[in-house]
Amino acid sequence: LINSIPHFLTRSELIEQLAELQEQLSIKDVELAVKSILEHMSQSLSSGEKRKLAAASQHPPLSREYFVGLNYLLNEQTDEAIETFIKALDMNNDTVDTYLALGSLFCRRGEVEKSIRVRQDWLARPSLTPAQSVRVQLELAKDYMTAGLLDRAEAMLADLSRQNSPYRTEASEHLLKIYEQEREWQHAVEVTESLFRLKGEHYGPRLAHLYCELAEDCLTRNDRAGARRCL
Repeated sequence: LINSIPHFLTRSELIEQLAELQEQLSIKDVELAVKSILEHMSQSLSSGEKRKLAAASQHPPLSREYFVGLNYLLNEQTDEAIETFIKALDMNNDTVDTYLALGSLFCRRGEVEKSIRVRQDWLARPSLTPAQSVRVQLELAKDYMTAGLLDRAEAMLADLSRQNSPYRTEASEHLLKIYEQEREWQHAVEVTESLFRLKGEHYGPRLAHLYCELAEDCLTRNDRAGARRCL
């Protein structure tokens, strides 16, 4: 699968392709993909250092962090390499894509804690733009769901679902999954009604099903009037 990815893609596009294919990748492929992304981090750091040298018209050596991270990478010390490159890399759209894809691949390996750590580190950066922050928060909320930290995921997704961003619908859909899993039918109905207003009749059948669940819940409490209102 990795070999089938076109070689003319940019680095960001390549990383996005890897993230999209993660469910189809074997564990060995995932290991190779993670190593490839870490090597990309190393190259990005090297390029960043070169830009700084050109701007300053000076010729000092590359940063200590670059060589430390590269050494960790060569010795297959993945955790240490990630930590070093995260601290050293500048914030830009390309590196955001890198870290989002890296987190997704960690999830594929079952290492959700590492993915959460990567996302949390990005959110702590003051240079993160509002658009980047929304992207990272959404991915972090999905990690929380995978880890079973539903309270954290719910709080983050509820906030994202109220924001006017391109990720509003996706955040609402994940929030709906939590409410359905927790059998919180009233909250699920409210979210689905919001999605119905945003996206139209696609959510009609789901909304009808949720009202039936809510009506059944009313009946278990002997609230016949409430059940009738739901139906």
